[in-house]
Amino acid sequence: TTTNGWTGRTKRELKTRPGRCATWEMMERKDGTASWKRYKRLGLGESSKKFRWLASTRANLHIGWKRVLQLRTGNLYTGHTAAKRGAAEETPLRMCPSCEGETPETPRHVVCECERWSRDREDADAYAGVGTAGRREWLQWAEEPAELLCALVDDDAERKMVWMAKFLTAIDGRHQGAMRRFAKERVVKKGRPCTFAGLE
Repeated sequence: TTTNGWTGRTKRELKTRPGRCATWEMMERKDGTASWKRYKRLGLGESSKKFRWLASTRANLHIGWKRVLQLRTGNLYTGHTAAKRGAAEETPLRMCPSCEGETPETPRHVVCECERWSRDREDADAYAGVGTAGRREWLQWAEEPAELLCALVDDDAERKMVWMAKFLTAIDGRHQGAMRRFAKERVVKKGRPCTFAGLE
């Protein structure tokens, strides 16, 4: 039998797609955003295929790959970010929740500087086959950790991505635990709960 009316149509048939003009407008707005300018400035588009391939072939680091993706897009969740968004007290704006040093917990501090994760960096060195001296040189010259994820011709991007995924996987649970000490019990934003558990 033939079904008449909209009830007989699939979701694909009912879905409306933007026209060519709307698509170009979306792309123009995207090109003007700070996050997209940062993405292009760091050359992260050149390493996107490698990132997807590594994430699919090293699934044991799935939490780390999720964090690496956040790092690539400028959205790695840190104490400093949580405080700025109102999901945590203001203390992390001036103090690292993990090492309690008098410095904001920025992505660079987490990956490059925080003393609490020194052993985890060494474990990631061994896992990725990276020399500790070489890794320290990477981190020393990086203004932000995402710079290590660029696929330059003379750059060992694959090894650095694996190192980053291993490191972020290893510290994830303890890092979330350290941030929860400063989390506000419940912050409602746009009608939805905004807690640390919901942002993991």
